[in-house]
Amino acid sequence: MGKWRGPSQPPDYEVGYGRPPKGTRFRPGQSGNPKGRPRRQRTIGASLQRALSRRVRVQENGVTKKVSVKDIIASQLTNKAAKGDLRVTKLLFDLTDGYQGSTEEAAIAGG
Repeated sequence: MGKWRGPSQPPDYEVGYGRPPKGTRFRPGQSGNPKGRPRRQRTIGASLQRALSRRVRVQENGVTKKVSVKDIIASQLTNKAAKGDLRVTKLLFDLTDGYQGSTEEAAIAGG
């Protein structure tokens, strides 16, 4: 290593460990990784969850309100089941049976 001569005199320049050639150094204010780490790709489950939780405007009985897509799908399933569509009725009961236990467990765990 060169001898420290103070701020007025620059040290003798040698290429070595921790001292790259001047032409290959980063410019002042420039990061070593300007693009940064790439973002992780979204999974299909996360994309579906995002799409289902999106809120859209719906006009119902002359009143405009914002409702999630998930709520709209649930109300459409309920309406079709009420009209007598047996496939939708079975699907609706299977869905409610599948989620019945999870809401009870959440209620017990929460309080």
